[in-house]
Amino acid sequence: MTQQLVASKKVVHELPIGWRWVKLGEVCEFLDSRRIPINENERNQRIAGKPQVALYPYYGANGQVGWIDDYLFDEPLILLAEDGGFFGSHDRSITYAVSGKYWVNNHAHVLKPKPEIDFDYCLHVLRIRPDVGGMVAGATRAKLNQKVAADIPIPLPPKSDQLRIAKILNNSFSIIDAARAAAEAQLDAAKALSVAFLRDSLTKGKLTKYRLGDCLSEVKNGVGKDWEKYPVLGATRAGLAAAKDPVGKKPERYKLVNHGTVFYNPMRILLGSIAMVDQYDEAGITSPDYVAVKGKQGILDTRWFYYFFRSVMGEHLIKTLVRGAVRERILFKRLAKGEIELPSWERQVQASKRMFKAHDLINPIEDRIREIDALPSKYLKLAFSGEL
Repeated sequence: MTQQLVASKKVVHELPIGWRWVKLGEVCEFLDSRRIPINENERNQRIAGKPQVALYPYYGANGQVGWIDDYLFDEPLILLAEDGGFFGSHDRSITYAVSGKYWVNNHAHVLKPKPEIDFDYCLHVLRIRPDVGGMVAGATRAKLNQKVAADIPIPLPPKSDQLRIAKILNNSFSIIDAARAAAEAQLDAAKALSVAFLRDSLTKGKLTKYRLGDCLSEVKNGVGKDWEKYPVLGATRAGLAAAKDPVGKKPERYKLVNHGTVFYNPMRILLGSIAMVDQYDEAGITSPDYVAVKGKQGILDTRWFYYFFRSVMGEHLIKTLVRGAVRERILFKRLAKGEIELPSWERQVQASKRMFKAHDLINPIEDRIREIDALPSKYLKLAFSGEL
């Protein structure tokens, strides 16, 4: 015999015998009232000049976001994203555990499991990514408010089963975390090769100074009526990615970004939101608000420029172009005024070819990380179907 939870006339899931559905608010106490909002400027003033040993972790929706000189909590608790969380993601959790002395801002719910639910079991059951897609609200920033969060359905087995499942998952996740850390170290080493090739090209031979406007061409025109043929692409701190949002009201104005195109979000360039469509990538379209450029043949190799632009040297260049507010846009007209010292075309191409080959090392590592990231969900599904 199984038990079902029915919400909005929809069967959510069937449970093994002895299990029951409960709401998150029934098994966890929300300590949100103990949070104290504080803006970044005030926090920076409070920690200025103070030694690291006198500071405490400062947590937000997705983990630690800084430090502060005082603490609000001093016990193991579970944090659940309220707004700004990875809602809708298949590989990023909206829940994590914290302990020690720390401060929590108002972007995360603070949960204290009640005696009837094991702490680790509660953490894992929330890590399975409860279906909150239809529960979050907000026009520009998804938010899971406390009233709605308290209604999240939780499968609750007897305490003995909770402890057994938590032990198995703790051991499994420990192995998974170690495997992911090893894969990430390999990925960092592979990516460092491209930076090494870039630096090598800059330290050998003569460098010539150029204005970026003289060695880059801007992609201005929209793709036109063929826009439906292409995926919508975005630029993130990790590089090229599928865009989070669909095309807007005038999709024909979206820019075609094909092989050998570097593009960036002019509002987030200081955060590293820069991407490139390389030979191994599928061409696509990107927002008309983005800046898209290509290197001029014989002067600036586009792939070489992409790795330069994302390097510490590129960050320094970008900062020289910023005026006024931190969030001020850097459009092509502003970018074109920047100056860059370039090695010869031949040395750029040589480094570019080596960068391209380095990607052959990166692809299988990224595939392995994706496989590792899929393991927690598989284990969790087994656990909460009564198969562990």
